Amino acid sequence: PPFDRKEARLAFAHAVDRDKLNQEANKGGASIANGPFAPGVSGYVEDSGRPQYDLEKAKALVAQLKADGVDMSFTLVDTPDPASVRPTVLTIEMLEAVGFDVTLKIESEEELINRAIVGDFQAAAFRNQPGDDPDMNYMWWYGKGNPVNFARFDDPEINDALTKGRSEPDEDKRRSHYETVHEQMATEVYYAYSWYVPWAIAEASNVHGILGPELPDGGEPAK
Repeated sequence: PPFDRKEARLAFAHAVDRDKLNQEANKGGASIANGPFAPGVSGYVEDSGRPQYDLEKAKALVAQLKADGVDMSFTLVDTPDPASVRPTVLTIEMLEAVGFDVTLKIESEEELINRAIVGDFQAAAFRNQPGDDPDMNYMWWYGKGNPVNFARFDDPEINDALTKGRSEPDEDKRRSHYETVHEQMATEVYYAYSWYVPWAIAEASNVHGILGPELPDGGEPAK
């Protein structure tokens, strides 16, 4: 609680101005996320239904939840990394502006991961979930009782799409299953995705082999 209620998750998503966060944290360099899959990944949907920044909607949702007797105070856990704490503190300011009461708890990365695995948290700042192929996220999202399904949701629609997607040889049908996952994750706000983290490997012209050897079939390593 309170994020076992979808209304609370929606309020969180509507309260946070991710464009402002991106400017503060990344100098505007990251791409705002509308769900778990980035553009170019099978399953990405441009209009996913992910709730956008809307201060008045957030205030109204929080007010209604409080009127219903829901305690809108919670603890947000983060690591001491300044690059993470800076946007987290700004996020907390945005959440408190719409009526949440937030306590920031700073722990080591190891402690945060342990909390996530056992489910001992209300909200946490996290960078997670691979973005190469959607099937790589099966372990993170499938089913109840899964210790690395940190948000502890058990969504039949997502379970079904993940199962079908990993066994479907037709690429168009496979993409359709993962589009279902992307949209369901975005609209249910199991995770309040902020941005897609860009990664790069820099190398000098006289350095070789960083991306690995040739693959067993003779192909080049992934770029």
